[in-house]
Amino acid sequence: MARCSLASIRTRFVNFNPHVHVLAADGAFLPDGRFVTLPAVPGSLLAEGFPRAVLEFLVNNDALSEGLRSRMLGWRHSGFSAHNEVRVPAILTPLKSRQGL
Repeated sequence: MARCSLASIRTRFVNFNPHVHVLAADGAFLPDGRFVTLPAVPGSLLAEGFPRAVLEFLVNNDALSEGLRSRMLGWRHSGFSAHNEVRVPAILTPLKSRQGL
């Protein structure tokens, strides 16, 4: 299975505010080109798990200290947000069979 996502890293130089916008597929492509949609992740689980996963990734890659990660997880307004209310229905034809792709 192949996963699909698109990310854009944004920064503002006036008031240093690096952030990432991500559009992620809620499924995966099978080898024959069909897209398999996975069940929606509950919003509360996504809101809790997303910051933990990102901060853990940064700690594991020496981009953030464990102490700062712990403090950030305690912040009331962490700066993280996740939205999964909009879902795009899967196209039923295999990707390989669509003309022009």
